[in-house]
Amino acid sequence: MFTFNLPLRSRLRYFLPLLIIQVLSGWLSVGAGALPGDNVSAIWLPSGVGVVAMLVLGRPGLVCVWLASLLVCIPVTAQITGLSMAWRMGLAAAALDALQAWLAMRAWRIHETRHHANFLRQPQDLIWFWFWVCTVPAVTTAPFMTLLQWSCHALPDASISGVARHFVMLVLSNLAGILLATPAYVVWRDRGRWELRFNALRHLWPAVLILLILGSALFIYPPVLILLLPVLLATTVRFRLPGMVVAMLGTAVFISAATVFHLGPFVRGNPAMSFVNLQLFMFSTTIMLQYLALAQELIKRHRVQLESEVAARTEALAQANERLKELATTDELTGAPNRREWQRRCAQAVLMARRQDTPLSILLLDLDHFKMVNDTHGHLVGDLMLRAVAHTFRETLRASDSFGRWGGEEFVVVLPDTSLDDAEQVAEKLRMAIAATHVPLDGGLYVRITASMGVARLRPSDADLDDLLTRADHALYHAKEYGRNRVVLETELPANDLPVKHG
Repeated sequence: MFTFNLPLRSRLRYFLPLLIIQVLSGWLSVGAGALPGDNVSAIWLPSGVGVVAMLVLGRPGLVCVWLASLLVCIPVTAQITGLSMAWRMGLAAAALDALQAWLAMRAWRIHETRHHANFLRQPQDLIWFWFWVCTVPAVTTAPFMTLLQWSCHALPDASISGVARHFVMLVLSNLAGILLATPAYVVWRDRGRWELRFNALRHLWPAVLILLILGSALFIYPPVLILLLPVLLATTVRFRLPGMVVAMLGTAVFISAATVFHLGPFVRGNPAMSFVNLQLFMFSTTIMLQYLALAQELIKRHRVQLESEVAARTEALAQANERLKELATTDELTGAPNRREWQRRCAQAVLMARRQDTPLSILLLDLDHFKMVNDTHGHLVGDLMLRAVAHTFRETLRASDSFGRWGGEEFVVVLPDTSLDDAEQVAEKLRMAIAATHVPLDGGLYVRITASMGVARLRPSDADLDDLLTRADHALYHAKEYGRNRVVLETELPANDLPVKHG
């Protein structure tokens, strides 16, 4: 969400802090950055702070920028032109500063509107930022500011070359301020994404190294300044955009103040050349670090996006595998475990019964006259019968029991920790529950369901599950032979009766 969409009251709470920051940055730029023999600062930080105020506050930012500029310009200008002229010049200069901040803010918002995204979040945005946000507003207002200072006799050199030099320096000063300070708005806007927790040992080492290098370059050996670049690069990589903004702002202010006081590698006999050397260093370093910081952000976002996609695909794959497992182990029509899954569960139950020396029984069930119902009323009614029986199993059996579809109209149930007598009671309960189930037909008619069951118990002599199933199947065959809709135990079979396949 763009900041200017925040309620006015939420934005106005930043008015006074931004006003104070802009005034302080103006006094700092004048006191520590004004070049000798001229009234222009090497870095005019209020130009960047003004853009931040416009981006945060919206239209009230014009008042904030204008008022802050007035508070800075009048005391400074009064020393040159007198208080009366300072007021007139301050009012006009404040209006030009507000115009410059508004132009930069407008260019920023135009980019966001066109791309429907927050600006300055990827390296591709930097060209627009450097040209439309930094350069164009500075170049647009600098001629009017130069003309205003010339008309008020505030220029140290009123010659054509002096006015031209002052114009160029004014453009570079404002451009530097916008270039260095405006990215602080991005740090504030995206503050929820940085996840930087302060740790003295980890966060202070760049500041210590930067100060050591700057001190050595300014007071001992100027070429040592080249060592500052790898430290700034490491700071940007480690702390991303927030680290880059803080490090570059501090470095620029420090070096600018040192140059004004004739210290450091940028000092030349001509103040204008010192100014140019300083600007070349700041612009080249800042542009490089800004590109690196946004490239780091882009890489991080792509990595987060990739991790999110991998997590989503992993979850989708797990769901697909779960679905495949379900399809591989579940009968699609009834939702009951299929033959293979039931055999796996039954084998585990048999193993557990043998280990714990507990009884185990199984039921083999066949729906009566199922083929005739299918042929008479159609397969849809037959499917409804199978689903109704599966539902009856779920409602009747214990949680420890496991049933499955054996094939066709046959179902099978394993009853752990259940003796043959208890299994007979369970089977009778199931038989009556199934007999009470009806499948409705058209015209108010219905089909009554009955089932025949064979019951067998696990014996120590059973070599495998097939032995147990064979006896249950044999009992089921006799249940059908004895008239259907009944339960037959394996103990009720003739001793010499052999298993026969039933139809």
